[in-house]
Amino acid sequence: AKIANKERKLQEVSESMWPFERLRQYIAHVKSTIHPQLTEDAERLLTAYYQAQRRLEGRSVARTTIRMLESLIRLTQAHARLMYRSTATRLDATVAVCLVEASMLSLAPFITLPATNAGFEENPDAQIRDIEVRLMRRLDEELGPEWQHHPSEREEMQRKRARADDDDENDENEENDFRRGNA
Repeated sequence: AKIANKERKLQEVSESMWPFERLRQYIAHVKSTIHPQLTEDAERLLTAYYQAQRRLEGRSVARTTIRMLESLIRLTQAHARLMYRSTATRLDATVAVCLVEASMLSLAPFITLPATNAGFEENPDAQIRDIEVRLMRRLDEELGPEWQHHPSEREEMQRKRARADDDDENDENEENDFRRGNA
């Protein structure tokens, strides 16, 4: 009963601060004036989540298409717009992933989300940051930590690995030449 009273009061305060007409005007305003660009972190998170979804066993092939990635991008931008930001951050991308995950709860979830009937959190930003950490940890498990690196860093790491493999191969060839008496 105490929680129900608290939620009722919160709803009343929200409705008095954001009546429907004001909310409609706000959404129209941000939709027409703010056009968020995704940060590299947001892009990496969305791309990694999409790749992980495609790799999952039991995934819905019909749902994991390029349209899913496009939807994730639009949801990320919409959340940034709602928060009145011209830059869509990794936190906005996390919210987009949560929305997609909530829409697929009948399927195998990629991450566990809080119950949707639990009401509002005292600190929703902290809750989203917690989900962000769990999402990143889960992506690390699925894809390895490389997904978090900037593309140029990933390319450099791949070049280093290739050079190391070439060096190992050259060392092996030199060793074989030595054994054959060709050195």
